[in-house]
Amino acid sequence: MRFFLSEKADGSMSSEKNIESFLRGISVDNLVRAGLIHGNKVKMVDSVEESPVQGADGLITMENIYLGVTVADCLPIFIMGDGFHGVLHAGWRGLHSGIIEESIKKMPNTKCSIHIGPAIGECHFEVSNDFKDKFKGYEDCFDQRREGLFLNLKKVAETKFREGGVKKVSTSQECTFCNHNFFSYRRDKKKNIMLAIVGPADNNPIK
Repeated sequence: MRFFLSEKADGSMSSEKNIESFLRGISVDNLVRAGLIHGNKVKMVDSVEESPVQGADGLITMENIYLGVTVADCLPIFIMGDGFHGVLHAGWRGLHSGIIEESIKKMPNTKCSIHIGPAIGECHFEVSNDFKDKFKGYEDCFDQRREGLFLNLKKVAETKFREGGVKKVSTSQECTFCNHNFFSYRRDKKKNIMLAIVGPADNNPIK
């Protein structure tokens, strides 16, 4: 199983032409994408005929197909298990409403590897004081500085997976706001997006 995240050099994945170019060896017909609603819905995917899966921010499958979500500061989360794989788009709304917990319920088991990809870091995700009420029990994921309150979304996600019984969780330290190789909605104020993909390693299709 392999996972990939496009970068700014690949162009915005709002363009079907850019998607086809980024996919290279993967047929678009073998990729299922989530429709995204910035919520907690995770759906099981049985075939590519379902793409795009409306009303979902997470996809899990036991089939030999590729799954994808778009991101631009939100967390791209890759799930790689024995006989199943998945991908999640998790912003603060999704984390708050339980997308991690929902994904764990949908998994055949928790014997899997999770990778939390590049996303906006604690260094730039400033939030209002009421966010502490939204994430009760995760107070250690906040950093109160003189200039304001900042939330570590990656740490929230990682903690939730571990609480749910997943032992293998790795996290990218790359911040999409800091690293200009990535698109960042908060930095650029433009709706350019990246594509996160997980799927079979056959043929080493991308890069």
